[in-house]
Amino acid sequence: RERRKRPALTENHLRGATGLPMLYNTFPRLSFSAAPGQEAGNLRKLMSHYKRWAYDLFPNLAFEDLLDRVETLSSKAAVRACVDDLRRDERFRYIREHFG
Repeated sequence: RERRKRPALTENHLRGATGLPMLYNTFPRLSFSAAPGQEAGNLRKLMSHYKRWAYDLFPNLAFEDLLDRVETLSSKAAVRACVDDLRRDERFRYIREHFG
């Protein structure tokens, strides 16, 4: 009996539509309470969104395992380029929003 090879999380997953660009596009819409004493609830909400993103990105891995793999992949040139592009986009968005 032949064993099935499990799919691996690759840098293409992180660069794809459900990867880092999804974090960039959806997380700014989150709202958190600024009231004192709400820090734990805010953190719970943030972690919940990260876990949902992780599952949508690659449901075959547990959240902690996915984070380890993302940390490993973050040293790849293609992933760093994607992050650099997202940072540049955010920089331009900020400049347009605040300085016209």
